Amino acid sequence: MADDLQEIVDDLAERLRRSVAIDDPSIRLLAASRHFGDEDSVRVSSVLNRSIDTDLQEEVLAHGIAQWTSPGQVRVAGAQPRLCVPVRCAGLLLGYLWLIDSGSTSGERHRELAREAAERAGVVLYRRLVVHERTKARHEAILWELVFLRAHGSGRGRPRVVVAGLGCSV
Repeated sequence: MADDLQEIVDDLAERLRRSVAIDDPSIRLLAASRHFGDEDSVRVSSVLNRSIDTDLQEEVLAHGIAQWTSPGQVRVAGAQPRLCVPVRCAGLLLGYLWLIDSGSTSGERHRELAREAAERAGVVLYRRLVVHERTKARHEAILWELVFLRAHGSGRGRPRVVVAGLGCSV
């Protein structure tokens, strides 16, 4: 089983012979497959810029995709239709899996494979979120302990400590 987003995207793209991408909930690119001749200017721009312009982002989100719980089609001006599969885990929206729909991706087999890939991506993104939140909490606890020690005189005469990754020193 693929254990990172790029592997998930590449595996699905190879199986379906379609361009695949995963964006975060703000439609910023997280992973993209190689092209399979189905790309359009929106995909090329998204891959090059790692995001889409604000107007297009608003148009895409206006389809209500943030509330979707199953795959659906998104059509926007100037782009080929896309199969959009919400990437969720534990009820949280963590992103979107996109498949350019050139007519062959509307089949149930393609939808099911895309849905399974989105589920795996949801686990990966949820795990990243948990690790990020735990690391952030650990850094905050260290910082507060250092600030508390210094504020209460326990740190007098001790060398100054720099907390790596927190952008501050105490």
